[in-house]
Amino acid sequence: MTSSEGALASLSMNERGKLEEILGGKFNVIERQRGEVKLNDKVLDELVTNEVYVGAEKRLNTSRYIIDYRGKREEHRSSGAVISTGTGSTGWFNAIGGDEFGANEKKLRFVITETYLGKRIYVPTVLRGEILSDENISFESTRDYGGIIGIGFKTYDFNRGDVVEVKLSDKPLQSIEGI
Repeated sequence: MTSSEGALASLSMNERGKLEEILGGKFNVIERQRGEVKLNDKVLDELVTNEVYVGAEKRLNTSRYIIDYRGKREEHRSSGAVISTGTGSTGWFNAIGGDEFGANEKKLRFVITETYLGKRIYVPTVLRGEILSDENISFESTRDYGGIIGIGFKTYDFNRGDVVEVKLSDKPLQSIEGI
């Protein structure tokens, strides 16, 4: 049993003709944009093909962090943040209210999930947005323990003082499709 549908590497029985086209050299190359993640100024090995999650390891706990986006810096309490590529925008990102976008579009999008909206102290305004090729978004953890960064099946600790930065990678994934 597999844990993923593997949409980028699957072929249904009614698509066998496309395989023959591809093997015969009839295909288009699609550049799927990916994200790059830095944790405490160190670039992580994994490039983001679908999405990266920044938040509490257990979603029943509250994520606490300071977000920095387009010069706006504010403290958040939420279930976490999901930053998506166009390829990933049809999955989890879409299920939490994000809009789908093209895999080849040179941008990332993010949604802050289940935000705590206070009356005086926690009144966040950065709840969703786009990260273009010359931009990034960063999160500084204010949680003592239990925070994570999730990229695919890999997780990293994200606790008090840790800073994660996400931006568009300059290394897109090249995939092919039959003509």
